Amino acid sequence: MNNEMLDGSFYRERLGAETPAWMFKEAARLDPKTPLFANEYGILGNEDKTERYIALIRDLRNDGARVGGIGIQSHDCDRLTVTGEAKLAPGERPEGFLKSPLTPLAFLVTLNRLYSETGLPIHLTEVSAKVPDPERRGEVLETFFRLGFSHQAVQAIMLWGFGEKTHWLGADAALMNADGTLNAAGQRISRLLREEWTTRGTTASGADGRLAFRGFFGRYSLKITLPDGRQVEQEIQLTKTAPKGIVRLAE
Repeated sequence: MNNEMLDGSFYRERLGAETPAWMFKEAARLDPKTPLFANEYGILGNEDKTERYIALIRDLRNDGARVGGIGIQSHDCDRLTVTGEAKLAPGERPEGFLKSPLTPLAFLVTLNRLYSETGLPIHLTEVSAKVPDPERRGEVLETFFRLGFSHQAVQAIMLWGFGEKTHWLGADAALMNADGTLNAAGQRISRLLREEWTTRGTTASGADGRLAFRGFFGRYSLKITLPDGRQVEQEIQLTKTAPKGIVRLAE
């Protein structure tokens, strides 16, 4: 992942304007199977920087860089609002944090713009919400997760910090208490991921020995009991690019 090229110029100033594209090409040469991402902050709801991001990716590609995806940092999730009025965390905001409200529409418009112009998968990286009230923190993060999950281009969402003592934004951004237990925000996200977005169940095949099920994307562990009582365990993975999985058992 090549990080924060829009506002960072350290390597370009010292090694030349072609350096970012060279980094992609050299990384692809060393590890051709790994998708290579650009990654930027201050993108969601920011039309100007979104256009700059698209231009950066276009320039990288024109220079021969094999850009495999788009990373979007969002440590300022406290901007999320349905009413159009953001309840920002009190105190100074780190450099690069946006202050403008981020509505669900603006969130999705940004993703649509990036995807329509590049066709690349999107990862929502470095996600944090600094909100003193853990209930509100959980609400903000859940909204962020649901919006990201709803978009066809989003393949991954990554939280950036968990513990009260270790989160880089401090205790007001944590999902875990000092003793390692989940706070209200952590409980809310855990419930979303482990209960609502995790598919579990038991079913039986028909007389022809076939069965089908629908589930969320992800990796599934299947425990299959055969007519003679033997049990077989297999795994399948369902993804946006490979949404169907087939398991065949030898007779």
